[in-house]
Parts: sequence; C-alpha cells; structure tokens
Amino acid sequence: MRAVEYAWQIARRVLLPEGAGWDRRPPRPYECRHSFCTHTIERWVAEGRDVNAMMPILSAYVGHSKVADTYWYLTATDALLDAASDMFWASVGGGRRG
Repeated sequence: MRAVEYAWQIARRVLLPEGAGWDRRPPRPYECRHSFCTHTIERWVAEGRDVNAMMPILSAYVGHSKVADTYWYLTATDALLDAASDMFWASVGGGRRG
C-alpha cells in the first residue's frame, strides 16, 4: 500500500501542481476517479451520445460490477442538471422552461 501512496504523491505533483484548483488539501485518488466519471458523462452529453448505452463501458472501466453503482457515483453538476432538464421537457413535448 505504501508503494501506491508514494506513486499517487508523485503523480499528483506532476498532474496537479500545488494550488491548481484545490482548496484546502490535495485531491485523493477516489476524488479524481469520481471527477473523471462526472466529466466523462458531461462530455458524452455535449457530444450527443446515448449516455445510457455508454454507461456499461464507463462502469466496467472504473471497476463497478453494477451500472447502478456508477450512476450513484456521479455528481449532479450544473451541466448534467441542465441536460436532464432539457431531456425531461423534450420528453413531455415542450421546450425548456426557465
């Protein structure tokens, strides 16, 4: 486990220099993985991909045995909430309310 922690410290210094967007403490691997999932979904939405069809790929990539675990893992960002709102209003036959 010490080797993994050491490797993470080196990778973090290279990829996320001090002060590069983190407030109080540097991010942990879990948080980077979590952000990766959320940003991947945001990118898929922006590209117009079928997110539900792509979720098994993301789920397998991050090592979840169930797609539901990956959905639970996501953060409701402004971009994802806007996309969900747009999809909802499109499904009920109206334009976006706002």
